[in-house]
Amino acid sequence: MTAQWLDGRLVDESDAVVGAPLEALRSSVPTCITTARVTAGEALHAHHHVRRLARDSAALGLGAFDESLVIDAFKQLGEAVFGIGTGVVRIEALPSHSGDGVQLHATTRPLGDESNCWAARTAPMLHPGPQAFPGAKLGHCTVYEDARAYKRSTGMNEVLLFNSAGRLVEGSVSNILVVRQDGSLTTPDIALGAVAGIALKIIQDRTSELFVSAIDRGDVESADEIIVVNAVRGARPVVHLDDKQVGSGAAGPWARRLDALLLTSAGR
Repeated sequence: MTAQWLDGRLVDESDAVVGAPLEALRSSVPTCITTARVTAGEALHAHHHVRRLARDSAALGLGAFDESLVIDAFKQLGEAVFGIGTGVVRIEALPSHSGDGVQLHATTRPLGDESNCWAARTAPMLHPGPQAFPGAKLGHCTVYEDARAYKRSTGMNEVLLFNSAGRLVEGSVSNILVVRQDGSLTTPDIALGAVAGIALKIIQDRTSELFVSAIDRGDVESADEIIVVNAVRGARPVVHLDDKQVGSGAAGPWARRLDALLLTSAGR
């Protein structure tokens, strides 16, 4: 049996209120999620997760919810499943069964691979561009699901998604930063259709040295560093892309600096 959490209480996956009833709701309207690294019931960047889920729920028209429940879900489910250890808790905002208001549903998964250096491939599918809810992290999105399936099939840590114009947009689970040969730190414009990630937002808030820039395949291939950032993993260097070495083949100065920045931002 697997513990889950629904609107303030722990439930089992066999409970009548989860499973098919929630799937029916997911099939009727878009939902939004946030996914956190949780240790001993405490979520890394917890308040960023609260704000992101509330923002996206409002944008999707799901409405408002008691934001303290997000912290409760991390604590109750994290402790029940991982104890004092570390795992991942995913919280989804859905319409309530009555159709009036929002319900929150949380599940867990193991933390998995903690590699310090990542390998990536260029995704064979194109990023479709801006979606109906710009920047939102949706519960279900075909392009990410296809990209993640490709990532798993190739044994990669990440895949990079480009649009039809040949511009880098994002990864399947991360925002992407590119260090050019002149040392400048750049990231694609979120307006191209990427998820507005928590780690990216923290970096943008805490350094003036990150520039939004158009990044094409040539820029990626010639990069000194390629760095993937997300709220669960922090900042990870891509040291091999499409079986070719990136930069020195090890974590570069920007990757180390950004990972430290995200760790020191944990309470913010």
